[in-house]
Amino acid sequence: MTLQRTLFGFPSMLMVLAVVACGGSDPEIRTPSGSPNPVVAEGTEAVGLSAQNLVLINSGQAEFEWSVRREGFEIQGNGRYSTEAPDKLHLDAHYQGSGDVPSSFREENDSELLILGESIYVSSPSLGDSWVLFSPEEFAADWDVVQRLITARSPLDYQATVGAATAIENLGAEEIDGRSYQHYRASVDASVLMDGLADAYGSQGQVFLAGRFNGPVSMEIWVDPVTVLPRRLLGAGEFSFLDGATDLELNVEFLDLNGRPDIPEAPSDVVTFAELTGGG
Repeated sequence: MTLQRTLFGFPSMLMVLAVVACGGSDPEIRTPSGSPNPVVAEGTEAVGLSAQNLVLINSGQAEFEWSVRREGFEIQGNGRYSTEAPDKLHLDAHYQGSGDVPSSFREENDSELLILGESIYVSSPSLGDSWVLFSPEEFAADWDVVQRLITARSPLDYQATVGAATAIENLGAEEIDGRSYQHYRASVDASVLMDGLADAYGSQGQVFLAGRFNGPVSMEIWVDPVTVLPRRLLGAGEFSFLDGATDLELNVEFLDLNGRPDIPEAPSDVVTFAELTGGG
């Protein structure tokens, strides 16, 4: 069986992965020229504070990749997104899977999503060579997914993930790309990570990611000591799926938060959803 899914587009709407923020400020957030927030070095509560602060950013970029593997089964994905408040989002995302558990399957998709206000542009091989323009009404349930992801300001539900973390340890300062970050380790259930990632694949993500995997895995988070914003999240571990040992890996790199995101203008080669489906 071969499946060619369209991510966030006709015929099955799937992928949005967003980090968009409303304007706002918080006295706990320091500018890059400020002093390190003492809560970062002194306590594990900085992990929770990073989730609070993330929803206040005005723009951001991120890269992500993930995989779930067991004997006879493998799915994986990766992508990059950029966002700018109040209503701009660009996502370039990829997904593929194959195996013979629980039945033979092979599927893949490379899709691109651009949201400019209430104009929704989708590019996917399943839709042809042109970008397809959707209205919020035509995007249906996936428009609600977009709104949830805009609120989350993250490729996955970072707030829910951090909120479910247990046994948080402060591992001290560590450098990433020549800059110091505070490193934390915690335990979280695989269901929290994958359920939190499901919205990244739209309404269909609830079908093939949410509610499927469970078991404790390790999660590591690096927090900027000045802004108290996340820089990196890693989740990894082994659990049982369909009575088999299964490995999970998830990596989210938060890049240039509150910077200048690279979001393109509206594409020129466009067909409307109504034209694509014969309604216009």
